[in-house]
Amino acid sequence: MAISFLRIASRLPCSMLFALFLLPLISNALTEGDYTYTVANGQATITAFNRSYSGPLSITNNLGGYPVTSIRGFEHCDRLTVVTIPGSVTNIGQYAFNSCDRMTSVTIPDSVISIGNNAFQYCMNLPSITIPSSVTSMGASVLSSCPLLTGIFFRGNAPNIVGDSFNTSDNAPVYYLPGTSNWGETFVHYHPTFCWNPTVQTDSAFGFKSNRFGFNVAGTTNIPIVVQATTNLTSDVWTPLTNATLGTSGSLYFSDAASSGYPSRFYRIVWP
Repeated sequence: MAISFLRIASRLPCSMLFALFLLPLISNALTEGDYTYTVANGQATITAFNRSYSGPLSITNNLGGYPVTSIRGFEHCDRLTVVTIPGSVTNIGQYAFNSCDRMTSVTIPDSVISIGNNAFQYCMNLPSITIPSSVTSMGASVLSSCPLLTGIFFRGNAPNIVGDSFNTSDNAPVYYLPGTSNWGETFVHYHPTFCWNPTVQTDSAFGFKSNRFGFNVAGTTNIPIVVQATTNLTSDVWTPLTNATLGTSGSLYFSDAASSGYPSRFYRIVWP
């Protein structure tokens, strides 16, 4: 068979031969556990997942000995609740998590560069989502029809958009960090934008008063914040103490009633 192939190929024009030998090496669909995947050029793409899977999921970063760099095929996995995408992934494909009705949280790593059309459409119980600074491109209707979505937090510059990337029924607000670029008063025509810039004020309110430690937080009006505390900076275990907004005044006074019971305690402000 090899000799016959070579004879046929030798009669083709050079341009056609070039095209033949540049075709990527793509495997047929393979399975491993709950995953269905293909392999191309030494990288795995998840194409389907067990729809009966229930509960939280940390997606694998390796299938068949190949790094997982692209994911899709989780659509209609309506029993998924909390999803963590691995740091090997660079692309979230079209319809990847479409109609994951019970998903309440998704963690997208800094490795992701692009998010495809309708990737999180109809995630009916998703309250917020954080887009890492690595994302430079997003497709159409990425977060369309997510009725509980109350905030979209971008860590980097405004990405390139194909069509209307969100189109949520309530035009969820978009939050971005100071020092990032290409943000206007609205994002994709519909979504109001706010600079997320809460800052602890070292004014007269800072310190112990009435046997409790407190401080003022100032920033853009109405931005949501969470104040967390820990007694050990090396443990990475933080306890949320308040979930609030800065209000129309752009400020909030926080105090910790339990602070006097600790020899030391550390605080930080994070996105909800």
